Amino acid sequence: MLFTQHIKKLPVGDCPPELLDAIAIALRAEMRKRRLWTAPPAWLGYDNWNRWDENISKYKENALKRYPDAFIDLILDCCEYAIIKRFSGLRAALKQSDNIDGLVLRNITHFLNELQRKCDPVGSAIFTYVKGALQCAIDSGILKCSNNDKKIHNETLLIFSSFYSSTHSDKEQILEVLRHNRRWKDIRLKLAAAGNQDVQQPLYEIICQLVDSNIQCFWFKSLVDAIKEEVRVPSASVISNNDEILTDGALIENEYLIEQSIELTPEEIYQNLGDFCAKLRDAIDNSKRQFRVRQLLHKILIEREIAIKQQITLPSPEEVARRLGVSVNTFNQAKTSSSSLENMALQLSIAVGTLNDAIKTSQKVRLPSQEELAKRLNVSAGIINKDIKILREELAPPIKKVNDWDATTLSLIEKMLK
Repeated sequence: MLFTQHIKKLPVGDCPPELLDAIAIALRAEMRKRRLWTAPPAWLGYDNWNRWDENISKYKENALKRYPDAFIDLILDCCEYAIIKRFSGLRAALKQSDNIDGLVLRNITHFLNELQRKCDPVGSAIFTYVKGALQCAIDSGILKCSNNDKKIHNETLLIFSSFYSSTHSDKEQILEVLRHNRRWKDIRLKLAAAGNQDVQQPLYEIICQLVDSNIQCFWFKSLVDAIKEEVRVPSASVISNNDEILTDGALIENEYLIEQSIELTPEEIYQNLGDFCAKLRDAIDNSKRQFRVRQLLHKILIEREIAIKQQITLPSPEEVARRLGVSVNTFNQAKTSSSSLENMALQLSIAVGTLNDAIKTSQKVRLPSQEELAKRLNVSAGIINKDIKILREELAPPIKKVNDWDATTLSLIEKMLK
């Protein structure tokens, strides 16, 4: 009842050292539980600090001087949120209960929740989507919780219903499986966009497929940490020391686009565009611009990359079956047993032209407008316009000669950065 004792005798607007100390203990415990204590402070909006244990003697005379200066900033903000701004409500609660420690702890939890939603939307979205996907798997009987946990949390052990093993797979094992799943790259891009609502179903499906790689059970925190690491870590591709950064905005000259296009498969074009975007991500990470600007540049690039890649991604069997008006099983059987497109069309009792149209990639690319991007990312359209110019004119890696990229990829890059 540590919080309760202080709030009973606390003057309005005051927060004595003993209460601040109690808040610090509870706050650090919750941060460690969420793996935030070792994360960059910028993830919670404290861009002026590099680590939570950083000191510059800012609070030399403060009663909390035994704590790192970076953490003291967070403690004081948490005290204002959890107690000072809600003081009247806490006092009113004392009339109905002798112990309100739970309310204060809940306020501290909400304080971190709000910071994460505001300053780390990607991490917050991953947690929400993974939890929702796992709940679907539990409801459908594919997974079960150890100890019959009613609520999924970090320490929840999830077991595939077809197994009884308690030997859990760690984060590294989960990462290895995800990286070998052909669908993971697209899901990862959608997760990084933070606001994409179409990701929970494919995430559910890819989690259910973990059992095919002999993953029998895992901790919730291991899965979340693995996915966060994959989404947050920039691509391993780097810009060589010989590469330069364009500053005049002339990324793609018209003569590049009239060169004869090399015949590439959709997978090769997809890879080429991915290589370009990987270099652009590294350029963003190496930029001297503020963290918030770099974070927004990443989000804008992700949104536009997804839109462009929809043009070159082959439709799934489910999508082709939907276009043809047949079941997925019927389509897969015809595909497996046919040696040519003509035989496959014959088995499906449709025209060859109709089948050919159904298996083509979409040729329509609709980039999200600046207004749509601004709404999704919760910023003004003016900021989006400025940052797209930064991507195009300041950060885009140079294309020194036509052979650096095929004409098809160049055309897609031009659309993505227009």
